[in-house]
Amino acid sequence: MEFTSDEILCLSSLGSKFVSFQELSDSLGINIDSVRRAINILQEKGLVDIEKKEASTYKLSKFGKLYTKEQFPEELILKVLSSDKLLLDTFRKQLRDKSAFIFGYAMKNKLIECHGDFVKKTDALKDFGFASLHNALQDLDSGKEISDKTVIGKLLKMNLLEAHFKSDYFVKRNTLGEKYSKLEVQKTQTYLTQDMLKTQSYKKVNFKPYNVVSEVDPLFLGKYQPYLRFLDLVKQKLVGMGFEEMPTDLITTEFYNFDVPFQPQNHPARTWSDTYSLKRPSLGDLPNKDLVNKVKAAHESGGNTGSKGWKYNWQESIAQKLMPVAHGTAFSARLLSQGVDSPKRYFAFSRVYRPDVIDATHLSEFNQLEGFVLGKDISFKHLLGLLSQFAKEFAGAEEIMFTPCYYPFTEPSASLHAKHPKLGWVELGGSGIFRPEFTETLGIKERVIAWGIGIDRLAMFNLDITDIRDLFSTKLDWLRNKPIVEKI
Repeated sequence: MEFTSDEILCLSSLGSKFVSFQELSDSLGINIDSVRRAINILQEKGLVDIEKKEASTYKLSKFGKLYTKEQFPEELILKVLSSDKLLLDTFRKQLRDKSAFIFGYAMKNKLIECHGDFVKKTDALKDFGFASLHNALQDLDSGKEISDKTVIGKLLKMNLLEAHFKSDYFVKRNTLGEKYSKLEVQKTQTYLTQDMLKTQSYKKVNFKPYNVVSEVDPLFLGKYQPYLRFLDLVKQKLVGMGFEEMPTDLITTEFYNFDVPFQPQNHPARTWSDTYSLKRPSLGDLPNKDLVNKVKAAHESGGNTGSKGWKYNWQESIAQKLMPVAHGTAFSARLLSQGVDSPKRYFAFSRVYRPDVIDATHLSEFNQLEGFVLGKDISFKHLLGLLSQFAKEFAGAEEIMFTPCYYPFTEPSASLHAKHPKLGWVELGGSGIFRPEFTETLGIKERVIAWGIGIDRLAMFNLDITDIRDLFSTKLDWLRNKPIVEKI
């Protein structure tokens, strides 16, 4: 076997008793990293034994620091509820400014029960060693250590401590290592120099051997964030299909988000449960009066579209309200109201906001692929064919399905679904033909097919992920190991 100088020094200094890597480093005057490398190689050669020992230390959490001086909620409740029951108002008054917190804490942990106007303690409320816990917290706060595992367990369960774990490694020479413990350090050369070649002195030099089979650290090169790269490729493909990109904003008025698309002002989707609104500023400017009056007429009586409208009094003050964009149709409405040539294709990546419950397939702030095509001979079949192409080319979906649905501004309407290999059927978005009350009010005579697709969900298919939140992940492991998105 061949040995480096560090390996020989470590092996000759070790004995039959375990010593820490740090102790060995200090005694030899060798860098700790060099000691680790040498010991690991000696272990591979079977000459040393390594032992790992874990030690834990504890620090006070922010609540732990609080209760070094203040009483626990259970203490206060026991103090106030000295009798079996007490009037609820009296109970709250005696707790003073801590009443709301302690009452909620006690009810959650079933420490008290309410019976009419009275509050009564339960069997769960008892002294679990308040004094010893306070003493332990104060000792830790002053830098002392505590060894009582029962007390430590209670404090950890109460989230009053933060546990910090440290691993130390110890090494000793084994029986086989004894045979090589008398080796002498020979001077080794790491690099071959130009002078050695000229003088041929390299023939007498002892070179350090290189391990060409050991694993090396992976090299993490810079690359595009997978989701952003996916969006770039989708945009390139849409432009290649003849689409033009629409301008978008984060904030719009209800006029463009709801009123122009013919969504009535009393529709439940316009309430706080389905959309957000701005506090300051709360109102925005409306476009020219002529357009506002046409939209008002469409809502109230159908205007000149042949429709009866929604038959209610449309209010300009509601249309002026500012809001984070709830769906990309707002940008289609704005562009159509400004006048567009026919035939044309448009798309937009819009950031939209809805008060949704966040889970594996839902976000309250997400991206939407909005788009529309207008033309004289365009039909519902064209719409379904286009959406099928999107699902197959952008998401790589093999199974797709359309289901009928309802939107106030399209008729007929359909939802696009695709089968995810792990999540099953996932809704990708909605679509339909814009109603005449929407388009004819804006002076558009041609038929307009439109859609709003959750581009985030398309990316879930393409990037093979099961949680939509991973698209925006800051986890380095995920970002480093995710394959480069070269094409879609």
